[in-house]
Amino acid sequence: MTAHVLTTPYFLTALVALGMAWAFVRADPDSGTSRALSLALAMIGVAIIANNRVFELALNGPLPGWARWFVLPEIIAFCAVFEWVLRVRRTIPAGELRTRFGDKVLRIAQLLIVAYGIAAVRYPEVRMREFFGGINNPLEWSQQVVTLFAAPMGLAQGHGDLQRGHA
Repeated sequence: MTAHVLTTPYFLTALVALGMAWAFVRADPDSGTSRALSLALAMIGVAIIANNRVFELALNGPLPGWARWFVLPEIIAFCAVFEWVLRVRRTIPAGELRTRFGDKVLRIAQLLIVAYGIAAVRYPEVRMREFFGGINNPLEWSQQVVTLFAAPMGLAQGHGDLQRGHA
């Protein structure tokens, strides 16, 4: 990494996420909830750095084959966040509330993120150039980008929101 990368907002945000991950796991290492949150925060930090690096590579020509694997921290981060929400839900007394629907919705969200990840590994150039490159103007996304990346990601996030309405 060059010196200017170490001072970018991306790197600083990643560093904060990694520090928060360390703090949560150190505060309560025996708690599954803390471990899930810590994993999510750590992978968010790593994903920020990885995606920034892959985006830099994409600006300078074709992506090397190994760059496709830089999506893994992103996939793990999303799955860990949904796992954290699931574990937090289990700490709240449900009483007479039916919670199975919300739990299943979170598992579906995790599967959608895995589908996004498979597409990203299979089509890294499309993900970087068209999906991330068009994030500021999604009206320019091709049908392929919507199908492979935007739809699974959006549905996963929607499923995460949907579970809130069902205890």
